[in-house]
Amino acid sequence: MTSKNTIAQSVAAKSAAAQKNVSPVAKLALSLLGLVQLGLALAAFSDLWARPAKQVRMTKPAWIPIILINWIGPLAYFVGGVKR
Repeated sequence: MTSKNTIAQSVAAKSAAAQKNVSPVAKLALSLLGLVQLGLALAAFSDLWARPAKQVRMTKPAWIPIILINWIGPLAYFVGGVKR
């Protein structure tokens, strides 16, 4: 068990060191991308909740795990899941 703990500690130390090497601009850009991704998912869930089932391709429960897929899910819902 000690070798597993040693490996886990080594990985954690490398991860912490890598985070310190990220520039402030990169941290800001990643944060903004994360917020956009979260906003897309929230918009997709909000639209799914409010839209009648007849206006949604596939069943509503089927879209829940799809929307949880980063970037692709919410975009797939808005492009292919909503009947126009």
